[in-house]
Amino acid sequence: MDSPKILLTAVLIVACTSCSVREDRSGCPCILTLDVSDCPRFGADLSIKVWSDGEENFSGMIRSAEHPSGWSCRTGRNTAEYFACIPLGTMVSNRHSIKTAPGNQADSIFAYGKILSTRDETVLDKVFLHKHHMQLDVVFAKDGTGRSGVGQVSVNADFNGLSLPSMEPLEGEYSFKTVPEEGRCRIRLPRQGDGSITMDVTAEDGSSLATVDVGSLLDKAGYSWDSVDLADVELDLSEIEVGIAVTVTGWEDGVSYSEFI
Repeated sequence: MDSPKILLTAVLIVACTSCSVREDRSGCPCILTLDVSDCPRFGADLSIKVWSDGEENFSGMIRSAEHPSGWSCRTGRNTAEYFACIPLGTMVSNRHSIKTAPGNQADSIFAYGKILSTRDETVLDKVFLHKHHMQLDVVFAKDGTGRSGVGQVSVNADFNGLSLPSMEPLEGEYSFKTVPEEGRCRIRLPRQGDGSITMDVTAEDGSSLATVDVGSLLDKAGYSWDSVDLADVELDLSEIEVGIAVTVTGWEDGVSYSEFI
């Protein structure tokens, strides 16, 4: 007759050692679920980092299309922060920032970050990747006309990355040099905090051809570094003696407008 009592006692012991509805569950982890349904259009792979209570809960790569119901991980029961982006190339990342390596240009940055309260047992949040880089196309010659003999282009700025998870521009030296091909070159810059961007153009023999105040041109053309998704820009320097054509193209809608300055 003692067997039922022994069995009942064992059941009670098991129940008391787990997180049950009869006890204080504040010590149980939070299950954070991220809705990544909007991410596959940016690429198959998604890099995710999650931290809570000063510890890293996850750092790795997932295939967003394989998680139609959301991707989940356990976090602490206070606050959590996460950062998600398409895989980076040469940019350096840690818990607090991503930034360009010295001498490199920015990667294509499609990213999202957030701080969440995780006091509840389950928390759901949706990942909205946004474009945090500007693609700058510089045209020196087209249709057989324009400046020839350009040997090197050097772009300098005062912000070289993003703070995490706020996605605010990160102060730091940005310097990238490139050689034009077929009369043009393409440069990627991370989101900037101001318009202090300059471009030095040198000839093949190393002599200076021009110093262009890119930040001022962008400002006059109405470019906004505060846009949720940064637009791309083309600078047409083929008639620099007369003026510079600035064309701004929206990323999502593809709508362009031009200013001749």
